[in-house]
Order: sequence, then C-alpha cells, then structure tokens
Amino acid sequence: MTGLDGIVAVVTGGAQSIGECIVAALARDGAAVLIGDLQEERAQTVAGRLRNEGLTVHATGVDVRSPASAGSLAQVALNRFGRVDLLINVASTDAQLDEPWTMSQKRWEAVIGTELSGAWWCTQALLPHMMERNTGCVVFVSPGSARIGGRETS
Repeated sequence: MTGLDGIVAVVTGGAQSIGECIVAALARDGAAVLIGDLQEERAQTVAGRLRNEGLTVHATGVDVRSPASAGSLAQVALNRFGRVDLLINVASTDAQLDEPWTMSQKRWEAVIGTELSGAWWCTQALLPHMMERNTGCVVFVSPGSARIGGRETS
C-alpha cells in the first residue's frame, strides 16, 4: 500500500512540465489520476507511459477556458472513477517574455481565461460533488512568472 491508495485525482495541465510531474507523483503514490489538458494527444502519451508502469492514469481533452468543457472533464472523471477526491488546477499559458504593459488584449484574455477563469470553471464543475460527499480538496498552482515578476515577465 502507498499513501494515496484509493484517492481519485484530476489534474488540469498535466501533459507537461510541473503538471506532468504532479500526475506522475500522485500515480506513483497510489492515486488514480485523470489528466485534463488542451493538448489531448500529449496527455494521452503521458497517461500511456504511466499505465505502462502499472499505474492508473487516464487522459481527456479539456479547454479550461470553457465552462462546458470543464463540466465535461468533471463528467468524464465521475463516469470513469465514480468520484473525485482531489482537483489540482495546473493549466497555464506560457509567460510573456516582454514588458507586461505591452500585452495585447488577446493575450491578456488568454492568460486570465486559462489561469484564473479556467481554474474556477473546473472547481465549479467538481465542487458540488465534493460538497455532496463532504470531502475533497482543491489545489491551485500558479505559474512561476506570478512569483518571479520583474520588468520582462508578466
């Protein structure tokens, strides 16, 4: 037995970078994991590689900027596993490596849509289920540029 046996986790943005590391750590510690990512093919590759290790990892496409897509992610998780114990919102966009005040409206909307609204839509889709069960945990992971800041990162 390992520390997370019996836990069901959903990780948005789990197809690469820190999200992929979180998925692997959870699965290797015994959790069943559903990766939700805009890059569905990449997410399927990650899930397949971890399944080859004997772990329980599945993947589906999600555009967290869409409440309907976030709702579909929740439904896939509930249909596959019957419940969700843990939601980790990791989905993010690449940092703008330019002066923040030059950011276009389109770029601003993409960042806010993914990193703020997207995390909320996924939480909103799964929170009623967790509240009904009187258990669950939601984690929000912010991008590194949010902590670093500076003249040339936004």
